[in-house]
Amino acid sequence: MIEPLFTLTTAELDVLTTAHHRLLLGPEAPAGMLEGCGEDHEQASASLFGRGLLDADAALVEDDPASVLVTGILDLRLAADRTLVLRRFLGVPIADRTKAHERSSARIVHLVPEAASCLEDVHEAGLHTFSIVDALEDVVRVVTDFLVPAEAAPVRGCVSDGVRWPPGGRVEDLMTQLQHPTVLAEVCDVTLVEGQPRPGQEHLVALGPRGCFVATRPGHPPGVSGPGREEGVSEAVRHQRPSTAGLHFRPVGPTWVAQWATTILRSRGTMTG
Repeated sequence: MIEPLFTLTTAELDVLTTAHHRLLLGPEAPAGMLEGCGEDHEQASASLFGRGLLDADAALVEDDPASVLVTGILDLRLAADRTLVLRRFLGVPIADRTKAHERSSARIVHLVPEAASCLEDVHEAGLHTFSIVDALEDVVRVVTDFLVPAEAAPVRGCVSDGVRWPPGGRVEDLMTQLQHPTVLAEVCDVTLVEGQPRPGQEHLVALGPRGCFVATRPGHPPGVSGPGREEGVSEAVRHQRPSTAGLHFRPVGPTWVAQWATTILRSRGTMTG
C-alpha cells in the first residue's frame, strides 16, 4: 500500500520549490523564483519555518529528517522526464473516502528514469499530498486505483459504434448515453523535451457498471497543445453547460486505463512483458 508522506498547501509548495531551486542553482536561479508572491506565500514561509523545513533565510534546512524527506521528493519531482496527469470530474472510486489523500480530484505521477516515482495528489482545496512509488508495477496500480471503480464493466446493449456528443449537447443527455458512469475523468501524459513540457493526447474516460467509454480530444494529436482550444466534456460537466466541441466516445473494456499506463511505461523502456 502506498502511504502518504506529507501534505503541503499550494503556497507552501511554491515556497519550497523556490528554496529547492535556490539550493540547486544558487546565484544562477532565475530571479523570479526567489521573489515572494504575496501574503499567502509569506504565511507559508512562516509555517514552513515553524515546522523546521526552512531556516530564517528561507533556505531549506539540510540536517533535519523531515526536511531531507521533503527535499528528496522535490528532487524526484524535478528529475521526472514524463508525467501521467489524471483529473477526475465525476466520482470517487476508492472505497475508503475518509482519508484526505483519497478525496483528491487530480493525481500526478512523476516518472523518473531509473528511480522511484513521485506521486502527487492534488485536492480541490489546494492541498498537495506526496508519496513515493518504488516499483513500476505499482505505477499502473496507483493509476487504476484512482480512476477505475470496482464495479466497472463492459458496455451493455447496442452501442457498438459508441456515443457521439455533438457541439452544444447537454451534459444530462451525454450521461444518459454513457449509461450513467460512476467516474468521468481526463488522462494525459506529458513528456519533457529539451526542458519544455510536451503534452500527449488527452483522453476522456467514462467508467461505470453499465459500460466504459473513451474519447480523444479532437484536433489535439500527440505533442500539440496550447491556448484557444475548444471547451470539452470535462469542463462542460464541471460547469454544467453545453460543450463547444463534438466528441466520439468509443466503448472499451474496464482494463483500458491499465493498458494506457502500461503502454506509456513500455514506450520508455522501463517495463517489459
